[in-house]
Amino acid sequence: MTKRMAKIWFILVIFLFACLLLPAGALGARTMPSNGDPIQIRTDVQAYGSEGFRQYTSLEYTQSTVNVSDSPPLNPGELIGTMGIEEQGLAQGGQTNYNGALQLDTSSKDLGNNLDATRRVTFNGTQGEAGRMIYAQTVGLDVIGNSSNLQQSNLCPLGSTEQASQGGSYAERVSAGSDFDVSQMDLTTSSGVRTISDNGAPVSLTNGVNAYGLNGPDSKAVGLGESSVHVNSMQGNGTTQTTQLNYDDITEVDGLFELAKKVSYNS
Repeated sequence: MTKRMAKIWFILVIFLFACLLLPAGALGARTMPSNGDPIQIRTDVQAYGSEGFRQYTSLEYTQSTVNVSDSPPLNPGELIGTMGIEEQGLAQGGQTNYNGALQLDTSSKDLGNNLDATRRVTFNGTQGEAGRMIYAQTVGLDVIGNSSNLQQSNLCPLGSTEQASQGGSYAERVSAGSDFDVSQMDLTTSSGVRTISDNGAPVSLTNGVNAYGLNGPDSKAVGLGESSVHVNSMQGNGTTQTTQLNYDDITEVDGLFELAKKVSYNS
């Protein structure tokens, strides 16, 4: 990231996994079964500011098959999943149009998402260099699962005992997002996460970003932009970690720019 880029980062930190100590045997799907009465939230926002604008959104939902309040460490056979989204926009010295929709539904989802969010943001700086918008959004998930015969406390061949107490039969952490520091931009984002399914649908995360200028998709935004995705996934068999995936993809633009990126993760 360039030194001029505003350092607005929203990171969903639930668990950090240094290693896995795994008994033989596979777990089922990484999604949680539905739990109790579903929670449903829907928010729709339309806003305009001729000189200033601020938007802040933060949502995080965690569910466990055993006890969400005492993990880590995980109990034998426990699954725990977290999904969330954060957003912040701040503008001054220009005209801002904002349209946003967010929906959370914690019932079982075999198709579609438990969490969906869409945003359309335009900014036109009207006070020269003083007209500026800083905007950032991040969506993420954390899922971990413990085999039914794995003890709550265990030794870890790849790290400390304290780290091992957080170990599970698999651990996945995924985040995707974007951030901008601009004087002119037309931005659309869409995000979705699924962590709950009674019928074994996969865990999934999607994030799409499309930024360009104020005169349509062929015109250029003005400023700085970045879009990124980060994936860390581990699983194993016996006392050996058998797979580890680390994936980072970061795209940065500066000056007159267009930026489009789509991210899709399933497991």
